[in-house]
Amino acid sequence: MQIKESQLAFWCVFNVLATVVAFPTIYADQELLPPPTLPAGVINSPPTLIGANESIGSNTTLNVFDGGYVGSSFVAGHFSGLSTDVEVNVSGGTMEGFTVYGGVVNVSGGSVGGLTCWNGCSASVSGGTVSGLGSNFSTINIGDGASIGRATFGQGSVANISGGIIGEIPSSAYSTLNISGGVFSGAIDTEIVDYNISGGVFEGIVYAFLGSVDISGGVFGERFIATGNTMNIRGGEFTEGLSVHGSSGVSDSNVNIFGTEFFLDGVPLDLTSWLPTTIAERDVLLSGILADGSPFEFNLVSTFTPPVGGSVIDEYFSPDAVLTLTLVPEPCASMLVSLLAIGGFLTAPRRTTSPS
Repeated sequence: MQIKESQLAFWCVFNVLATVVAFPTIYADQELLPPPTLPAGVINSPPTLIGANESIGSNTTLNVFDGGYVGSSFVAGHFSGLSTDVEVNVSGGTMEGFTVYGGVVNVSGGSVGGLTCWNGCSASVSGGTVSGLGSNFSTINIGDGASIGRATFGQGSVANISGGIIGEIPSSAYSTLNISGGVFSGAIDTEIVDYNISGGVFEGIVYAFLGSVDISGGVFGERFIATGNTMNIRGGEFTEGLSVHGSSGVSDSNVNIFGTEFFLDGVPLDLTSWLPTTIAERDVLLSGILADGSPFEFNLVSTFTPPVGGSVIDEYFSPDAVLTLTLVPEPCASMLVSLLAIGGFLTAPRRTTSPS
């Protein structure tokens, strides 16, 4: 935990510096902005081939088609965020690497060496390959057809991922990940990130340090490791179970599981619907059916075994972590109850009052 706490301290310092850089006051006057190297208007590549260290400013659109080329360190917009109407569209060709401040980016094809979004940038990646993707204070949309080697979502970022392939997500912090699809072939390591997961295939370990985690779907091929999170599990497939650590030194872990039936070491639990029940037992097998109909098994091992070398972290559920189970009526049962309630209301004898 000491390593993670030191990383948290680093991120706190980084956030202060990032905010200062992201919103400088020295460029409050538009006239003080350094001019871009390329003229305003619409720039198409081809026929224009753009070298390294070029830039565009307000009222400019860059379109990169098949056969187009943009050199490294390309910049769209000014880092103050004061540039307006800046857009980059990549449907083919090659961009060695570029940074966008406050503009719009659409990548539907081609090859991008690196894409960094800052200060209100809105980026959509629906195709092509992007070696590296980074963001701060931006919105990122990733869909089917996208292939991203590495993605880092920093402070103030919102990532909406519905498809595509992402290699790894390392060292992301102070952001929100809304995941409804896609394949994540590498590890995910985040700090103070809020997850909303309703789909997707996770082939590597997911490590969440602080932040909220809501899971209603998805397939987790490796262990999900949580420390100091508030975690709600309503669905999903957990092939390798959970490793839940009790406290991050900043906040405690709380895991809430919603399902239609629960068992401890094979013995059914008699729970009241919609009433959260705290489970203090450890060194037992918790199993059942999640609210989405997926079966699950979590070994609530009370002793943490540190990994040796490249070994995988074992299943673990700290005695200090709070575990609650909430019994959710099966959909058919809930519907039947609702219909019976409505039917009872409609067929109930009505009281009549005789005139006196």
